[in-house]
Amino acid sequence: RTAARTDRGQGWGWAVAGQLLGTWIAGRRPAWFWPVQLLTLALGGLGGWRRGAGSGAGRGAAALGLGTGAAWYGLVRVVARLARRTPAGRSALGDLDRRLGAWPGGWRVALAPPAAVCEELVWRGWVLAGCRARFGRRRGAVVAVGFAAAVQVAAGNALFPPAALGWGLIATRLADGTGSVAPAAVAHALWSGLTLGRPGLPTAAGSA
Repeated sequence: RTAARTDRGQGWGWAVAGQLLGTWIAGRRPAWFWPVQLLTLALGGLGGWRRGAGSGAGRGAAALGLGTGAAWYGLVRVVARLARRTPAGRSALGDLDRRLGAWPGGWRVALAPPAAVCEELVWRGWVLAGCRARFGRRRGAVVAVGFAAAVQVAAGNALFPPAALGWGLIATRLADGTGSVAPAAVAHALWSGLTLGRPGLPTAAGSA
């Protein structure tokens, strides 16, 4: 475990490149979005775990994560309702509707939590540690969050980059405050499952 912790930040550039490639491929066709994203997140999460990204107890991980995840989901719903009032927002929500419709809801809800955990292992574990080793603690955190948001540009949906930026700042704070990716992983798993299932998000047509 000690060796894994020492190795934690190594290879983070490859992690970013892998996530970028997977997101770009997934963004080309709605039907490809889920399998490609799941594959790249699983591979990235495994790589982060092998480098010690899952180390740390994470004080109060469950309660803190559930509370944060519920709050973030509520905020995302409000933003989606506001976005629906603009042409660009309706277009982005329509694109999200098409992606959601490409896979049955049961599969999305079942696979969203493990995918969210893998995503936190990649960004708040592996990439964050690597960026901090390269750029320093504060600047490294900003760079890591910036990379996460920039990768989402490749998905081709206008709502994804600002969502990744906002969530990245919160998740990084959770990781720093507890010394673990566990609270951010719990929170991400909760809001991701709610977002992709029911009650879900407001749709472009305004039915939710």
